[in-house]
Amino acid sequence: MKKDILQALQTVSPIQLEEHMLERPANSKLGDFALPCFPFAKVLRKSPVTIAEEIAGSLTHPSIRKAKAVNGYVNIFLNRGEITDNLLHKILNQSAAYGSSNEGNSGVVTIDLSSPNIAKPFSMGHLRSTVIGNSISLLLEKNG
Repeated sequence: MKKDILQALQTVSPIQLEEHMLERPANSKLGDFALPCFPFAKVLRKSPVTIAEEIAGSLTHPSIRKAKAVNGYVNIFLNRGEITDNLLHKILNQSAAYGSSNEGNSGVVTIDLSSPNIAKPFSMGHLRSTVIGNSISLLLEKNG
């Protein structure tokens, strides 16, 4: 989602944007994402407030409900209904393959699982590391 928003911003931004420039506001009332325009002021020779207003005024994307310029920031509010619908359709279409990737490229990972002593009974302490190790194993397998 962040990459889609960044691409939409790039179409209206006069400066090349990078992923780390897009922030999450501390307060959710300020939006889902925020782009501070202060680093652009020196290059564009405009105030950050003006830059933010220009970007917010021309930003459009199906996943963006509204963009609002506030004190040199472009606050972006997502269209959560649209995003949810797209995600649910993607999950239904991909079924069991949803979430899979080949980022791991068949690499080798060592996972620490429980190692109970055969001379002692298996206890709840062993179960915790077994469940965690199995979960990590399943996640890694899903990622190649």
